[in-house]
This record gives sequence, structure tokens and C-alpha cells, in this order.
Amino acid sequence: MRFELRLTILLVGGLFLTYVISLLLKRKILERNALFYIFTVICFGLLTLFPDFLDTLAKGAGIDYPPALLFMLGNVILLMITIYQSIQIAVLEKHVRELSEFSAIQFHEEENSGVLKKQ
Repeated sequence: MRFELRLTILLVGGLFLTYVISLLLKRKILERNALFYIFTVICFGLLTLFPDFLDTLAKGAGIDYPPALLFMLGNVILLMITIYQSIQIAVLEKHVRELSEFSAIQFHEEENSGVLKKQ
């Protein structure tokens, strides 16, 4: 890998890391999500600095073409993110439903207590 390409990858990673940290400071993303993105940037940075490590991992996994390993790992990570987000959506939907039910019950009780007081 040429030096210019390594430098470009590290620069893009640094910019992405800066962006993630700024989103974290503005509280636009949660800490646990930011940690995942920071970990990903660090991994790509290490693979950029030590590209032979990817070759070693691919050979150890029985994969002849090292970028295929990277592509496969990327797909697995995206699948895990999708499952995690689906779980989060389900939990939030449950909370919204419970809050809506509680709010409706409370509104109904206030409405009925107001009617009883007027009579």
C-alpha cells in the first residue's frame, strides 16, 4: 500500500473520529454508540498501519483474498448494528405504548373527577 493512500485513510479516519466526538459532545449520539464508532476507526487505523495483519487474519481464516475478509466483517458488523437498532426500536415502542396508556388513564381520571366535582 502506498504511503499516500495510507495517509489519506488515516486522515479520513481522523476526520470521522473528530465528527463522532463532536456529535458526542453535542449529545446527538449516545456514549455506547460513540464507543463503537471510535473502536471501528481505531481498527481501520491499525489495519492501515499494519496491512500485513489483514493478510495473516485472512490466511488463518482460510480466505485467499484478504479484502474479502474485510468485506465479510463489514457485513457482519452492519448486521449486528441492524439487530441492535431493531431491539432499541422495540424497547422504545414499548415505552411509548406504556406512557400513552398511562397518560390516557390519567386524563380519563382527571376528566371524571372534574365532572364529579361539578355535580
